[in-house]
Amino acid sequence: MYHRRPPRLPRECYLGAARIFFTMCTFERNAYFSESARAEQVRRQLLQTACDYDVEFIAYVLMPDHVHALTSGLTDGADNRKWADRFRQISAFHFGRAYESTLWQEGYFDRVLRDDEATLDVVRYIVLNPVRAGLGPRAIDYLYLGSSRYDIAELLTATDWRPDARLKPSRYIPPR
Repeated sequence: MYHRRPPRLPRECYLGAARIFFTMCTFERNAYFSESARAEQVRRQLLQTACDYDVEFIAYVLMPDHVHALTSGLTDGADNRKWADRFRQISAFHFGRAYESTLWQEGYFDRVLRDDEATLDVVRYIVLNPVRAGLGPRAIDYLYLGSSRYDIAELLTATDWRPDARLKPSRYIPPR
């Protein structure tokens, strides 16, 4: 099935402290990250390339067949788009060598966040994604959920999530 490549935002949207919400899907939505070795390999590359490009993760999650990441540049020279492109290139190369498979579908989805409320909505969407998908009863226990700025308990507190709270639909549903 052919998927049209999503359009990119103007270059200046990715620069500096911009907060960008990325969704990157695996090729043909294969559940590659259900296997811990594959998920851990890609997570290491995700975190390493972010360091290399002065990008931090407010929150990220590797789901079985996709990745969500909310990034922010740490310096004026940070470029979230260069990070995303390099992460996909490096992870695809190593994944292909190790597993003889194509890792990513062509393109990815991204959205610039403009205010704090939108940030918390996206963080809530990211951290509760494994629970909504039935991958476990508690977000805090999901292995491939993280942040380079906060610990998971801080993210859950900031999004006003409690273990006994019923899940409410997010106001923001990213495109598939």
